[in-house]
Amino acid sequence: GDFASLQRATMAIEGRPYANISISRDGEARGGGALKRLTVYPIRVSGLGAVARYRVRIAANGQVAETSPEANWGSVDFKDHISVFDLGPIPKSILMNTTATKILVTLLQLQAGSEVSLGKGEVTCSSVLNGECQ
Repeated sequence: GDFASLQRATMAIEGRPYANISISRDGEARGGGALKRLTVYPIRVSGLGAVARYRVRIAANGQVAETSPEANWGSVDFKDHISVFDLGPIPKSILMNTTATKILVTLLQLQAGSEVSLGKGEVTCSSVLNGECQ
């Protein structure tokens, strides 16, 4: 037969049995489902009155990530690389457990070398569609 535009080609497929084993330490988060990377990426903050510099802090899965400070010109658009907001692996079942997983978002305004918290919020994941929390 033909395969990948090669005439008289022969292809062989071999199957081998395997065992999938997960090893974890005591105290580590465990739950059903495969581990996926938790990435919480802040894109834009709008509705801020003062022309100043702002930063967003994300805390989840035992890790913290922050945006670079950006100026407000009507809205604040963050341009940091998405890898900065990779907050580690987490099972889907743990991600969707609102008592076990808290995604904390803090908006900070930078003033004279210090940061002032303008507000905090908590994000939860009630469902996952195409790899995104809804």
